[in-house]
Amino acid sequence: MKISSIATNHAWDASGIFNRETYEKNLLDFKLILDKYNVRFCLAFGTLLGAIRGDGFIEGDTDTDLLVAEEENERLAEAICSQEFRDAGFKVIRTIYDELITVSRNDAYIDVSVFRKKPGSDMMITLDRHTIKEYMVREPQKIIFIGQEFLIPKDAELYLEEKYGDWKTKSGRHATT
Repeated sequence: MKISSIATNHAWDASGIFNRETYEKNLLDFKLILDKYNVRFCLAFGTLLGAIRGDGFIEGDTDTDLLVAEEENERLAEAICSQEFRDAGFKVIRTIYDELITVSRNDAYIDVSVFRKKPGSDMMITLDRHTIKEYMVREPQKIIFIGQEFLIPKDAELYLEEKYGDWKTKSGRHATT
């Protein structure tokens, strides 16, 4: 099943007003659907940064970021093409080769990045060239975020350091939480 077959290809508009409650509700409702379909996913990028810092979603961030390993793609497609997904009011608004999927509800976006094994290395990579050590995805850890248990990459602080440098100092786009 191809997720791209249901994408609405709406224009990406990340200029809306950040609403923490909307982001939280969307993530929790999307998590329920993914859990029902046994899709193993981790918090990623700015969402992971907010979770590790302990402050929740980063004020002004334009989306919620999740990652899945390539073997989750079929179950992810089932979940996103399900009646539960539609009944919850989610829409697929963008997909790039079914490897970067953006879903939306109430003008808040969730990006799901599919990480694939990079041949000849211990790394995994996304379509847009984000990388992570394979073990970090294959051996995730648990964290409580917005009152629920979520998976995060193993050694998440090391991953954040590799991605952002001094991630503990609030600066730039990921400054406010």
